[in-house]
Amino acid sequence: MTRARALPVLAALILSSCAGGAEPASGSPAPGTDYGEFASLAFEYRDGVRPGVRRATLRCPSGPGAARAGGYLASGDPAALCRRARRLGRFLAGRADPTRPCTLIYGGPQTARVRGSVGPRRVDRRLSRTDGCGVADWDRLGPLLPPVRASRMLAR
Repeated sequence: MTRARALPVLAALILSSCAGGAEPASGSPAPGTDYGEFASLAFEYRDGVRPGVRRATLRCPSGPGAARAGGYLASGDPAALCRRARRLGRFLAGRADPTRPCTLIYGGPQTARVRGSVGPRRVDRRLSRTDGCGVADWDRLGPLLPPVRASRMLAR
């Protein structure tokens, strides 16, 4: 076979091997299924300006079943929120390093607490935006917390 004819055949072989048309292994979820670690989390959010607490819950099954989100998370995509929570399981279960250097940039009066579990990890994490580390930790949670709006105290 000439080089000119072999190149398209080789390209087709490479592409077909990358396409992965194989069946999932026994016990593996079907493509597009979001099975992962079980997660059950409860969120409390205070904006630091108005009295009261906003709450949310997230329940992510480890097998077949629909992920559920309630409270301020109810308008989000539960499967996407579960993926985010699972990726952050170790972070949520850990403690902030008290020796890490943090900028003295005040991000706002907002505070949050996350409790529950992700897989085998127990979660009880408190967050605030009182310095650069707190703002970075807050931003890391992304859509699991309400968006931060500039408070009237900061706008003056």
